[in-house]
Amino acid sequence: MKYSAILTFFVALATIAHAQDSRESDTLKTRILPELTVVGRGSKSDIHQLPEIVGTNIYAGKKSSLIVLDKVQGNVVTNTMRQVMAKVPGIFIWESESSGLQINIATRGLSPNRSWEFNVRQNGYDIAADPYGYPEAYYNPQLQSVQRIEFVRGHGALQYGPQIGGMVNYILKNGSEFTKPFQLETFQTAGSFGLFNTYNAIGGKTKKLNYYAFFDHRNADGWRDNNQYKSNTGSGTFTYHVNDKFSITTEFTRWHSNSQQPGGLTDAQFDINPQQSVRSRNWFDLTWQTVALSADYKIRANQRVNMKLFNILGDRNSVGYFPSGGITVADAINPSTGEYSNRTVDTDNYRNYGLEARYLLSYQVGGQGHNLSAGMRLYSGSTFRYRGGRGTTDTGYDISLVGGTWTGDIDYRSRNAAFFVENLFGITEKLLIIPGVRYEYLQAEATGYNSIANGNPVYLQDQERARGFVIGGIGVEYLLTGTTKLYANATQSYRPVQFADLTTPPTTDIIDPNLTDAKGLNIDLGYRGDIKNFFLFDVSVFHLDYDNRIGTIKQQRTDGSFYNYRTNVGSSNAKGAEVLVSLILQRR
Repeated sequence: MKYSAILTFFVALATIAHAQDSRESDTLKTRILPELTVVGRGSKSDIHQLPEIVGTNIYAGKKSSLIVLDKVQGNVVTNTMRQVMAKVPGIFIWESESSGLQINIATRGLSPNRSWEFNVRQNGYDIAADPYGYPEAYYNPQLQSVQRIEFVRGHGALQYGPQIGGMVNYILKNGSEFTKPFQLETFQTAGSFGLFNTYNAIGGKTKKLNYYAFFDHRNADGWRDNNQYKSNTGSGTFTYHVNDKFSITTEFTRWHSNSQQPGGLTDAQFDINPQQSVRSRNWFDLTWQTVALSADYKIRANQRVNMKLFNILGDRNSVGYFPSGGITVADAINPSTGEYSNRTVDTDNYRNYGLEARYLLSYQVGGQGHNLSAGMRLYSGSTFRYRGGRGTTDTGYDISLVGGTWTGDIDYRSRNAAFFVENLFGITEKLLIIPGVRYEYLQAEATGYNSIANGNPVYLQDQERARGFVIGGIGVEYLLTGTTKLYANATQSYRPVQFADLTTPPTTDIIDPNLTDAKGLNIDLGYRGDIKNFFLFDVSVFHLDYDNRIGTIKQQRTDGSFYNYRTNVGSSNAKGAEVLVSLILQRR
C-alpha cells in the first residue's frame, strides 16, 4: 500500500506538470552543449545546488548540495565541519573531540558516529574502513586541500551503494583551477591551546598537464589535560591530457594522526573541573594511505566513460589502560613494582581494493534530449582485527606486546559486485522523469576467535553471508520558471549486516540465521532555485523509513540461563522539513 501511494503521487505530479507545460507555446530545442566546469568563480556564495548532470553522474530530481570551500566563512584549518556545512539544511555535526581529525555527520535522525550512515568518498572513491562491514570514516581530508564538497541525500544509493543517510564526496584541488604552470600556496596558522598548522602546496596547469601536491602538519595541546594531538598529510594528484578526449589522473594520499586520549569523567569529576583527565597513558593512532588511477574518455560529443581503480591501506591502533571498573579505577603506579599496570593494545588493518566504471550517453528521441547513466563496481575488502594484547607499562605511545597472545584475532572479508542504470527522460522542455535501478551482490565472511577461556581461544562459528538484491527509485523535476524547479524523489537504500553482527561472543550471544540487511526508503518533495541571482532557496519536506534495524533481544534457555539474540529488531521513521534561504547582497 505504501509503495502504491508513492507511485500514484509521482504519476499525479508528472501529469499535472505535463498538463501545464502543454498549454505553453515553447519553441526551445534540446541540444548537446560542450562541457564547462565552473567552481564558484564570480560567486560570493559558498552553497550551490548540484547541476542536473556532472561528469557521468545524474543529480536531477535529487536533494543535493554543493559547497565551495574557497567561499566558506569558517575554520577550515581544524576541519570545523559545523561551520563548513552551516548552510546545508538538516545536517547534524557531532564534535566528539577537539582536534577535527574525526568528522561525524548525520541527517534525519541517524547516528553521526564517524559518518557511518553515509557513503563517504574522496574524488569519487570510498575512504571508509569498509563500506560493507565497518563503514566508519576514520580518515577525512584536510579541508584546506578540498576544492568542493558534494552532498546527496539518501537518493545517492542508486549510484553509490550502501548508505541510508546519503553520500558525501570530498573533491580535492587538482590544479585545474590554476592559470600558470607553477604556483605556490602556503598558510601558517597559530591558535590557542598550542595550535600550530602549516599548509604548503604547489600546483600548476599547462595545455597537457595539471597537478597539485601539498603537505599539511597540525598539532595542538588540546583543551583538556592529556589531550595533545598531531597529524601529517601528504598528497599529490597529476592529470595528463592525452588529447581533447582522453585524460588520465593518478593520485596518492598518506595521512597519519596520533592523539592522546584523556578518557572520560564521572559527573562529580566533571562538576569539579571538566578539563581534568585521569588517564595519561591512552593513545590513538591512525595511518591511512589511498592510491587511485582514473581515466576519462569522451567517445563522442554525446558519450563519455569514467573508470576508477583505487586502493586503501589503513591501520588503526590504540593502547591504554582500560580496567573493568572503568574510569573510577585510578591509573597509578603499583608501589610493589614501581611501575604502572600493563596497558591493552588493539589494532585493525584495512586492505581494500575497488574498481568503478561509469558511462553517460546523451541522446534524442521525439525531439527531446535524454541522458542514460550506467555503471558497475567490483570491490574486495579485508579487515584483520586483533584485540586485547598485553602492552607495556610505559606512558608514551607504544603498541609493542610483552608476552601472551591476543584475546581476539578475527579476519573479516567482504566482496561486492554491483550494476546500476539511471535514465533522465526529457518528457518536455520543462519536465524530467528519472527512474533508476541497482543490483547488488554482497558476500561477507568472518573467521577467528574473540575470547580466551582456560587459556584456549574460543573460536567463532565461521560466518559467511552471500546475497543479491535489487533496489530502485524514481525522481521528477519540473522547471517552474527559468531558475526555479519543483523536484521529488523516492529511492530505496540499504545498510549491510556489519562485521560486529557476525562475531558476537558465542558464549553469550546467538546470531539469527535469517539476519538480513537493514533497508531504507527516502522520499523528498521540494522547491528550489534562485531569483535574480541574489536569492537562493531550497525548501523541502522528507520522509525516511528505516526497516529491519539490527539489535539484540534477551532470551532465556530451557535451563534458565539467558543469552542475547542478535536479529532484526524493528523499524523507525523520520519526517520533517529542510529549508535553506540565502540572501546574497552582492550579485553573483
